[in-house]
Amino acid sequence: VRAYSDFVIRALGLQLRTRYHTKPNPQRVVVTFMARRSSGMWPEKRFCDSETSFFLCEFVQHLGTRPLGRTIKNDQAVVDALRGLEQRSFANGAHVEFRDLDYSKLSFEEQIAANLDTDVMVGPHGAGLLHNIFMPDRAALVELFID
Repeated sequence: VRAYSDFVIRALGLQLRTRYHTKPNPQRVVVTFMARRSSGMWPEKRFCDSETSFFLCEFVQHLGTRPLGRTIKNDQAVVDALRGLEQRSFANGAHVEFRDLDYSKLSFEEQIAANLDTDVMVGPHGAGLLHNIFMPDRAALVELFID
């Protein structure tokens, strides 16, 4: 898995943004909430470019509004609770930086770049959590199961 992750990071030219090449502040903890919200448009359609995309855009033009099956009903309460971590004091002097990201609105490169700087990823159960393979070593994943 690490070899695949490194391959993708290098193919996107993001290797200088990894923690191997930067000197991260050990007191900074980045918590990323991987939001799952209906954005109205399929990401495959939003970011399609027949010149550079893996597939031809004509194959996704028929897609309408993207329905979502697994959403967090108290999404705002979860975001507020995680954002509240930024105000807390920790005995070791660490401080939390919170990010609320809707990955369906980010390009693949932007998604991977965000993962490279995430210490704790929180998100609903689903395939999107596979992004954890691009997170730094010793990062943590919190998977929320939706009923």
